[in-house]
Amino acid sequence: MKKNSKISFIILVSFFATLSSGGYAAARSWIGAGAGGAGTVFNTAANWTGTGALLATDDLTMNISTSNATITLNASLTINNFTFNVSGNNTGTLDMVASVLTMNGPFICNAVNYSNNANYSYLRINVGSAVAGMVCNNTATFHTTGLGTTLLYGPSASPGSFKFYNNVTWGLNCRTSAGAEPDMYFDAPVAQTITVNIDPSTTYTMPEDVWYGFVNSPTITFAGTNQPFFFGSYDGNVRIKNNTIVKANYCTLDGFSAVQNFYMDPGSKLEINYTNDFPQGGYNGYFLDVASTVEYLGAASAQTVSGTTLVSLAYGHLIIGGSGNKTAASGTITKGNFLIRSGATFLSSTFTHENHGDFTNDGTFTAGTSTHNFTGTAMQFIGGTLLPVFYRLTATNTSTGITLNRQVSVSNLLTLTSGIVYTSSVNFLEITSTGSSTTGSNASHVDGPMRKTGATAFVFPVGDNLIWARIAITAPGNATDGFTAQYFDAAYATLTPVIAPNSYVSSVEHWILDRTTGASNVSVTLYWENGTRSGINTFSTDLHVARFDGASWQDHGSGAMTGSAAAGTITTAAAVTAFSPFTFASITPDILINPLPIELLSFEAHSNSNQVDLNWSTASETNNDYFIIEKSKDAQNFVYVNKVDGAGNTTTFIDYFDIDYSPYSGRSYYRLKQTDFNGQISYSNIMPVEFNSNGDPGISLFPNPSTAGNPTFIALNSLKDQDILVVLRDATGREVFSKVLVVSADSEIIAIDKECILSKGIYLVTAASSDLLYSKKLIIN
Repeated sequence: MKKNSKISFIILVSFFATLSSGGYAAARSWIGAGAGGAGTVFNTAANWTGTGALLATDDLTMNISTSNATITLNASLTINNFTFNVSGNNTGTLDMVASVLTMNGPFICNAVNYSNNANYSYLRINVGSAVAGMVCNNTATFHTTGLGTTLLYGPSASPGSFKFYNNVTWGLNCRTSAGAEPDMYFDAPVAQTITVNIDPSTTYTMPEDVWYGFVNSPTITFAGTNQPFFFGSYDGNVRIKNNTIVKANYCTLDGFSAVQNFYMDPGSKLEINYTNDFPQGGYNGYFLDVASTVEYLGAASAQTVSGTTLVSLAYGHLIIGGSGNKTAASGTITKGNFLIRSGATFLSSTFTHENHGDFTNDGTFTAGTSTHNFTGTAMQFIGGTLLPVFYRLTATNTSTGITLNRQVSVSNLLTLTSGIVYTSSVNFLEITSTGSSTTGSNASHVDGPMRKTGATAFVFPVGDNLIWARIAITAPGNATDGFTAQYFDAAYATLTPVIAPNSYVSSVEHWILDRTTGASNVSVTLYWENGTRSGINTFSTDLHVARFDGASWQDHGSGAMTGSAAAGTITTAAAVTAFSPFTFASITPDILINPLPIELLSFEAHSNSNQVDLNWSTASETNNDYFIIEKSKDAQNFVYVNKVDGAGNTTTFIDYFDIDYSPYSGRSYYRLKQTDFNGQISYSNIMPVEFNSNGDPGISLFPNPSTAGNPTFIALNSLKDQDILVVLRDATGREVFSKVLVVSADSEIIAIDKECILSKGIYLVTAASSDLLYSKKLIIN
């Protein structure tokens, strides 16, 4: 009991000590000018009830009700809550002069009464100098009751600012003053709601300069009623900074005059969920960073994407969302990626759309008669869950090209100017029955499968490894018939047997041409764009077209020929009734007539103790000057290892051998660079090697992670002369691959995907000998 009394006494003494120091929170009311007292200075303690200087813990109420009043802030001040009301036929002005009023608690202001234009309450907050301002660290409420007018005023060429770090509500008659607007900052630490309920027919609130985010990166959500003008700019700039997200649910963010600019920083995002299109109405320029994002999210009503009045608008990333139609009113320019979300609809109309990034279609894409030009400076990807059907698709990529991550169709014209279009057996490029294509070039062609559907003749602009090599068909008999073609800058897997009258077939290249749908028979034309590379020396009927039927190379004769030995075409003597690999063949056994050049049978690289052994074999050589062995750490940037002389001209088998005595540690890659006497260059396939300088036994997987459908290799290191059981299991433990290997070298490499096709997932690879077990995790993306 005595202990508790002592504690109570200490608390009581502390309380009175706080009172005597003036540090307690106090509710104080204005008694200065305009409210029955003398004085117009906000900071003067005598103009407020209570005693002592104004403190950061004070809650202040200012009612201007008996006369007009202009209250000045003569020094910067921090308080807690502040309520500012003007009533009767009075004008109340709070003038910041050259100071800043900071409020840590809620701020509320209202102009209460209204009878007519000459008889109403008028509340004005003036930030007329660059150093004047209001800082609202808590909620701010402007004019939510009463019918008077609240005016935010910045009458100078360099006005002050309002800074809001919490939610803001704008009432019926709260506005800015035309030509005298303050700057505004919306910069909450995390999230911020701006509720707008002004009368759009008579009132607008548009700052001078407005910042969404400044130090912070809030998610700012607009709420309230639809506003045709709100929180764009009157004659200043709009900036969405840092990683701020602005959800413009009810406001246009339009500009008023034609002198200001609209900026978006890297990582920033603007979501437009209103009937408007992108903010316009008077901006002089648009500066959207490549890493910024604009998303159209309108629901029931349509939105216009890239309106016709916009000046030099180029999006960063562009997202088409919501459920309403989004219609292009002019061509879009996207410096980043273009995404159509699931459930959304984008109507391209008749315009040219310039895409510098990726294009993803998960919604409804209606191309109209538009052109989509892929003009990036890095690899671009076309993907998504739903088939995009482009009207006109143009490739002007100045870097590595365009990769299809899903099937893509073109209904009018494929234009190949620059950049390779990379496809796969699943993600192929289709030209529909109404479509056509330009011829292509070494700089721009389709690398991978390409399909043509329809009853018109077609030249497939295909190629491989930067080599352009077309193949053509005559018109099928049915508009629904389809053919798929692909070119390979390599010999077919087998070059024998060859059926007379042909003596041999090309060891340089081949085409796969399949009749995908229908039963039409067509004549086939093969192109050589460079006779030296293709080994065509003689423009004569010695050159034939050959087709592999699964057992042997069948002759399809020498029909029409065009061009010359340098570049030309040859067509089958008759329509082809079965389809499979095609290539050039020569009747004459003399390889100097049409050599169809060097036949590289194999190239291998193996780790062996402290060196890498390199072996390759040729079946024939024509004008072969020398080989250069090259190696790389990344399979892209190769360096010189050694030079080995070639045999010149020969029809006999030759085995070559060389050693790299200074291999890279870990995984590296080797290839052959073959050079003819005339300077013509060709490359072998790339061979991976796993080299462990310390000779430790074990297994390595590469690439890891890998991609579904691509080869995955396993290297068995320092396990020579052992029988190794290699087992691959999926995440459920199910065995998907198993093979016993007799390891004959210090480093043995096998390609797992040659044995099975792996889908996305995580796998466990084990390699077991008689007494040891090694395991690795494999990830397939």
